[in-house]
Amino acid sequence: MAEITIRASTPQDAVALHAMMQDSDVYAQTLQIPHNTLSLWEKRLKDADDNDLIYSIAADAEGRMIGHATLMLEKNPRRRHVAALGISVASGYQRKGVGRSLMQVLLKMADNWLNLHRVELSVFTDHTAAIALYESCGFITEGIARDFAFRDGKYVDALLMARVRPASQAESG
Repeated sequence: MAEITIRASTPQDAVALHAMMQDSDVYAQTLQIPHNTLSLWEKRLKDADDNDLIYSIAADAEGRMIGHATLMLEKNPRRRHVAALGISVASGYQRKGVGRSLMQVLLKMADNWLNLHRVELSVFTDHTAAIALYESCGFITEGIARDFAFRDGKYVDALLMARVRPASQAESG
């Protein structure tokens, strides 16, 4: 595979993100529904671009966007130490290091620039490759959300996972 480049995403990425999210192998592992509109992705990327509580990055290879990830910082003042993480990788590039590259960039940002103590995510219990990636990045399962989402005609469970940075690591940078 060609070299992966990670960069800030921009509103101009809406067409590429929309195309990536049309693939059932991608949207089925997210909370997105099939056939979302281009205008939805234009709005989301513009909102991320205009919002200092959302950090949005893209992975490129072979001249195209192959992954996207975000950190969404909590607005509540008592949870300013927390962000939710979301990630998607194009189906032809899954299990090839793209997700790991996106995770590494966002977690370095969380630790070294945003001073986040806790990063949270949810993942469907049948998405074993993603669970293995998250565990290898220090995430632990904190619980199971039963019937978390409706996907392809049935309810599916999700793991609630988080990576909590030890206080000693936060102090040393």
